[in-house]
Amino acid sequence: GFWRILNLFKEKELPATVYAVGMALEKNPAAGKAMVDAGFEVASHGYRWIDYQNVPIDEEREHIKKAITANIRFTGSRPMGLYQGKPNENTRSLVVEEGGF
Repeated sequence: GFWRILNLFKEKELPATVYAVGMALEKNPAAGKAMVDAGFEVASHGYRWIDYQNVPIDEEREHIKKAITANIRFTGSRPMGLYQGKPNENTRSLVVEEGGF
């Protein structure tokens, strides 16, 4: 999976943007470091890979904060944007509310 693709991209000197899920970075910090070391852009794909259609607004707000924190902790930088998978009617306003994008 990930390590094979990472090595292939490095071998071919290909640039990449990786949409990293915050919880995945927490569970595999070596992957976050490897992405940065390879020169990849690490974008945020939210905190969990779930359908946010029926997630309460306060929980989604907390997930956005956790996603940003994970990105900073495991890649060394704040994400330039956030692509929350399967957003709902609150997602856009929560991202604006967060203010860092």
